[in-house]
Amino acid sequence: MLFIFILLTVAANLLISLIVLKKNPRSHTNRLIAALSIFVALWSTAQYISLLPHDEPERLFWVRSIMALTAPVSVILYGISRSFPDSSITLELKKKTWFSFYG
Repeated sequence: MLFIFILLTVAANLLISLIVLKKNPRSHTNRLIAALSIFVALWSTAQYISLLPHDEPERLFWVRSIMALTAPVSVILYGISRSFPDSSITLELKKKTWFSFYG
């Protein structure tokens, strides 16, 4: 039953990313929303796999992959908050360089 919910979640998130990108692929806001939905789909899959019965090293790998998948989410949300009303990110050069390098 849980597997069906995970499949529906992943499919819905990937469908959202495709719809948003198809609507306006050049918009930074749409790209960031699509990236966020892809990360949520990957995170959901990793969460499900980490709950399956495994030995300890494999479970540790999946927990670390969950942490790695959640790290860029805050940067993506910051980018969405900076670009939402417009279609591009409005940052000065220093912040844009930091955002593109660390994001």
